[in-house]
Amino acid sequence: MKKLVTILLIVCSFSLNAQQYFTKTFDIGYYENTDKMMIDDNGNILLCGWYRSEGGSETGYILKLDADGEILWENQDYFVNDIIQISDGNYCFSDWEMAVRKINQHTGELIWSFVGEEQYPPLWLKYNNIIENYDGNIFIGVVGDLTPRILILSSEGELLEYNAFNYPLWGKTLKTIQVDDDEYITLNHCYRQDYPNPDHSQFSTHQKDGTISIASIFIGSNLPMFTKDGDYLYTFSKLGLEHGRRFVVYKIAYPFTINITYNIFSFNNYTSKLVDITNYNHNFMISGNVGNHIFIIAIDKNLDEIFLKEYNLNFKQEVCNIASTPEGDVYIFGRTFYDESLNSDIYLIKTNFDSLVGEDEIKISGLVKVFPNPASESLTIITEKHGEVTVDIYSMNGQKLKSTDLKNQTLNISDLPKGNYLFRISADGKVISTESIIKF
Repeated sequence: MKKLVTILLIVCSFSLNAQQYFTKTFDIGYYENTDKMMIDDNGNILLCGWYRSEGGSETGYILKLDADGEILWENQDYFVNDIIQISDGNYCFSDWEMAVRKINQHTGELIWSFVGEEQYPPLWLKYNNIIENYDGNIFIGVVGDLTPRILILSSEGELLEYNAFNYPLWGKTLKTIQVDDDEYITLNHCYRQDYPNPDHSQFSTHQKDGTISIASIFIGSNLPMFTKDGDYLYTFSKLGLEHGRRFVVYKIAYPFTINITYNIFSFNNYTSKLVDITNYNHNFMISGNVGNHIFIIAIDKNLDEIFLKEYNLNFKQEVCNIASTPEGDVYIFGRTFYDESLNSDIYLIKTNFDSLVGEDEIKISGLVKVFPNPASESLTIITEKHGEVTVDIYSMNGQKLKSTDLKNQTLNISDLPKGNYLFRISADGKVISTESIIKF
């Protein structure tokens, strides 16, 4: 196992109720990518992804951290798609090499591998989502050659079952969750020419007796993730007509019925992308990217917005995963760029749901329009709020440069040097938007 050279930089750290919360970055290579975060039963965090050297070679990584963000061990032998902790405490993951592997929780060393390509040479397969099912066996959702498939292994890596879904579609398995001891649910992205909207997302339920039921209840395409709370599933998708500006959150009764409710949310920025979802105490947090920064939107079980929190670490940042604990701790995993090159690090943010609710809220109901961007001499800022509007201008490292009152919807920026800035816009003392602006 190769040794990972890691430089740890503590960007910020604060205390809430005797707990330590932080933002930390890890420099593990020239061009880091993030694939998966997992929190185990002991509160430790596993960060998985890959990086590229300046020479072009690619290397996978697994970092295991404690709850304070300190590295416990490192593994650079595998490229991880999905990872879980199984009942014996060790970790199982699917990887790029069409394999499932089990590693030791204390050292990261390999225990066993199952490589499907040796036994099943289809046109193209990729082992994707992985869970431990009702019998302590390992369930793997497989991206198939035109057909979603399932693969079931024993806890010792022995093949038990390999099935393709028996319906005519192209698709891939995105996520699987276990409902109870007898059932689990899989979300698939599908394509069927005989459907009104061929490109759509579809749920399937799998029973312990082998029965598979299909619930084609969406016309929306490629729902990225979902979560379950009580008798409902929650998921989201982008509304493409607005080029990423709008997205919809769905609430679906389960077992599946026609009882589906939804709410539509809007961004001021046209480059938004939603990535992951987690739940805490019947509330839901969706993470994503908008412009050059990341956000978390919290939504209650009635699909009403609680808060929106934005993070701007450096020149640009992207989010990979968000996860929460029963105690309300929230972890955000992604990568951050320092300039327009491939100079990047991975980051981990640890915060708390209750503290996020107490911070200044930034609503996303389309209150602000800022243009042009990039700009040279002046900006036009249009808000739906009446009253006093203030603009605070920050450098990308968080230094406040100036504060000014907005007059006649026009802001003169000719005195700013060329570069990237954050504009925090407030109406009547309440923050309503944070915009990333390029001055040229």
